[in-house]
Order: sequence, then C-alpha cells, then structure tokens
Amino acid sequence: MYKKFFSILLIYTVFATVVTARHKYDSAESVGYSDEYVVYVAGREGNVAVLWTNGVARNLTSGTNDAAAFSVFVSEDNTVYVAGFERNREGISVATLWINGVAKRLYEHPFETAARSVFVTGGDVYVAGHIHVGGTNWPIYWKNDEIVQLEAYADYPTSTTSIFVAGSNVYLAGYDSHRPFFETNMRRGADMGALLWENDDFDPIAIPGIANCVLVSDDDVYIGGNDGNAALWKNGETQELDVTGHRAITSVFVSGDDVYAVGRPFVGYWRTGQTINPDNGAFLWKNGVSKRLDSAPPNVVAGANSVVVIGNNVYVAGDEDGVATVWRNSEAPIRLGDQEKKNSVAESIFVHTR
Repeated sequence: MYKKFFSILLIYTVFATVVTARHKYDSAESVGYSDEYVVYVAGREGNVAVLWTNGVARNLTSGTNDAAAFSVFVSEDNTVYVAGFERNREGISVATLWINGVAKRLYEHPFETAARSVFVTGGDVYVAGHIHVGGTNWPIYWKNDEIVQLEAYADYPTSTTSIFVAGSNVYLAGYDSHRPFFETNMRRGADMGALLWENDDFDPIAIPGIANCVLVSDDDVYIGGNDGNAALWKNGETQELDVTGHRAITSVFVSGDDVYAVGRPFVGYWRTGQTINPDNGAFLWKNGVSKRLDSAPPNVVAGANSVVVIGNNVYVAGDEDGVATVWRNSEAPIRLGDQEKKNSVAESIFVHTR
C-alpha cells in the first residue's frame, strides 16, 4: 500500500541574502583549471554552506545557523544553482536554493525541509528533497518552486537523494526506512529500501538498500547506492563491480561507452562519528574496475561523493581526513578546505565550459 501525503499546507516564502566572504587555501589553483572550463564544487566547512569556483570558496551562509550545500548545477546561460538547507532562527531546517549566490527558501516552517539535488533543463529548475510532517519524512521535489508530492509506502519515512530529467520524464532516486533515519544509523542499509521514481510511479530497487544517485543516458537508467555492499544498477539490473565491500556508490556519470562511478565507506557515510570500517577510502570505478583515489590510513575517513567527466578529464569531489578534496585524473589531490580545522566536505562537482 502506498499513498501521497496531501494534508500539508504549502506556503512559499522567498527569502534572499548574499554572503560575500571568499577565501582560497594553498594549492587550490593547481587543480588543473584552464581557460576552457570552470570547476564548481558545492559542500560545507563547519556549519557553513560553501561553493568553490576554480578553488576559490564563496560562503553561501554566514555561519550563524547550521547549513550545507549538497548539489551544484550550471545552466546553459551560466546561472549557478546550489541546493541545500539552512536552519532558521527557530532551528528548523529550510530547503534552500542559491541562485548565483542569492538564497531562496523553497519552503518555510513549520515543517522541516531539505533540498538534496538540483537539475536544470529547458528553463525549468527541478530540486529533489523531503519534508518532515507528522513525525516522518515524505518525498517531494520542486519544479520552478512548486512542490510535487511523490508516492511512498505508508508509514515509512522516505526521502529523495537525486533528480535527473530526460525529455519529459523526471527520475528520482531515494530510500525509505522502517525506522527513523538516525535510528538506523544507515548501517549497511538495514531496514531500508532503495527506490526509483519515474514521474508518478515508483519501484523498489533493492531491499535492504539505498539509492544515492540517478542518471539517464541513451534511455538507460543508472542508479548508484548500496544493497549491503556498493551497488550500481542499470535498468534495474545489478552491474558487476570488482570491489564492493561495506561501501556505497554516491555518483555515476556516463561518457561515451564508459560508465564511471564513485563511492565511499558506508559506515560513517553521513560522517556522524561511527567507527571507521575496514573498507575505508575514496573509490572510482570505470566500467566496473576500481581505483582508490586517496592515501588515507585505515583510521582516517576518506570518501568520494561526486564525479564528472569532460573530455579526457575525470573530476571527483569528496573528502579526506576532514578536508574537502578534488581529484583530477592521476594528479595529486587538491585540498579545498582548511587542512588544520578538518571540518569540510565536497559534496557535488560540476564542470562547465566557458
């Protein structure tokens, strides 16, 4: 049995603010930036949502309230969209979309919301997220600021993690849980189910499991996540990976005939202080064959959160030892965050042609 939740009151309030603080840490310019491309990375430092542009950080929030940026997308007209959240004065999480650095609140209290992923096509802006109503999460997305409620199993907290639009079809990845989100601690997907929405329909992909990302290429639907181990699905079929372990695929990208995926250790995936598992590390898979990107020892958390390929260059964003990091091809990792504070993470990367 599934249902939509219709009894919430949808009130939209647009709130704009600009935070102009900028900083750049040592060696950021060595990422391999060129006159041809601009590299955007969304993430956080401490409780501040941050957008890095070619290694230069712009604080999207002041740090007064907790905030984070989870996704970045640049449209054909060079407008930069960043999706995330910022808590208001009452401590309520508010789904936020930053457009060229200006914040727009997609939904106001009394209900908590968060924006996890943004996609722009044909002048329409799509943002995936969830709303917390009646003690549970309900899956939603916004299209041009209007909330679209998604079907979900009754009584199961459900959230979306990623959105992709192909033609007239809207695809979303996410998960549901039999128990509250933080109670499950996301340990190997126990009591969770990986889900895919296509327009108004949704299907379970794996139980137990979680779906972190979705991408469509040539009518093939790719989903990355975890089914107890790192998992990549193509049109619902599990794809072979040479290394899985207690990891989760966090991002997938298709370039020509090649399929790229990145991932991180599943235990500690949300960086909530759990014990580090032996399958630690930031991994990149190309056509199922893995390569470890970081050099962190077993007691240091490292993970990859986003991958994009442009030309012959493979860009990966993530974190190593608490520092937001970008890897490009086989070059030395670039530390975007403060290496002394060790409180940053790079969640999403987008490479845009100038």
